[in-house]
Amino acid sequence: MSVWAIQPENIFNKSFLCKEEGSYCKIYPVTVPRAANPNLHAQDGLFIMCSRNNESALNKVDRRPMDEIVNSIDYTHSNTDAPMFYHFTIPSNEADCVLWYLDKNGVNGSTLYPNFDGSARAVREELLQRMPECP
Repeated sequence: MSVWAIQPENIFNKSFLCKEEGSYCKIYPVTVPRAANPNLHAQDGLFIMCSRNNESALNKVDRRPMDEIVNSIDYTHSNTDAPMFYHFTIPSNEADCVLWYLDKNGVNGSTLYPNFDGSARAVREELLQRMPECP
């Protein structure tokens, strides 16, 4: 399992130097209507994009995967000491443990997918769930 997390106050509307291109880019949140997307609303989802300052309007948006963009940023020129991106990788043999703790903190199928399918997921999860032996 892999999860990316960001610190919005550390990255939005700040310029970062990209190592390979030698250009500056800014990372912006992209607002989309949540009312029409119940999953996005329930998951408190967020979309982000990177815009390069030295490109023409047609090529201004950096379409590379965000992990490539993150790896291309020269953080020595950033104006923050705090990490901007966190990448969590959880071994599959620890998934039961993580899912159990998430459920105990109110994150499960019914909260992530607020429809009948999500309710069914939560019931299945509860039937299969037991206190795992966590490392």
